[in-house]
Amino acid sequence: MNGFVLDSKGFGLGFSIGWIPALVVLVVILGYLMWARRARWDITQQTISAFGQTVTIKPNVDVARIAHKTWTELASRKAAIQFEEDNDVIIEVYDSWYALFTEVRLLVKEIPAEKIRTDSEMRKLVRLMMETLNRGLRPHLTKWQARFRRWLDHELKKHEGQDYISIQEIQKKFPDYDELVADLRKVNKFLLEYAEALEELAHGKHDNENRVHVIPDPTPSN
Repeated sequence: MNGFVLDSKGFGLGFSIGWIPALVVLVVILGYLMWARRARWDITQQTISAFGQTVTIKPNVDVARIAHKTWTELASRKAAIQFEEDNDVIIEVYDSWYALFTEVRLLVKEIPAEKIRTDSEMRKLVRLMMETLNRGLRPHLTKWQARFRRWLDHELKKHEGQDYISIQEIQKKFPDYDELVADLRKVNKFLLEYAEALEELAHGKHDNENRVHVIPDPTPSN
């Protein structure tokens, strides 16, 4: 029953509505809150330039969630920390990149195919994630990792028991050390810029909606 009614003591007026109208009002309120939440994501966008292509992504809730997970994997590893020759161990950097490679692939696999099919913004993000692996990390690792690891294993055996020499000093004796480090720095810089772009996609860190992230080409030199 709907309408005005006296309270039990007759001292005031109240208003009662039936449960069906109340349910309708609740659904409308919840619908508005969900729309408002998505709208907050849809008002911003990030333009990312990488691999000779430029893509503009408008982060909805799902895109922001995947971007946040990917950013977390980057930010919590050596992958997105500036490489320091005198302190960092190259094989530890490679281990970090391999772990990152594995985790990003798992993140992509967890995204339902129907979501990628129907959400154009998610497709852009997934394409960027895969390009990062295949054109960002893979070329350097393919060119240098196996060769460097074999050389380092041999050198460590030669210096076994010599506490006065560090692995950082040993790795600098690699025949093509300068070239390897130059390529490693390019990938490192690429990953730092990539992590910043993902952070903005996920968290909306910057107020400038039209900021363009130009991610440097990490392809190793020949």
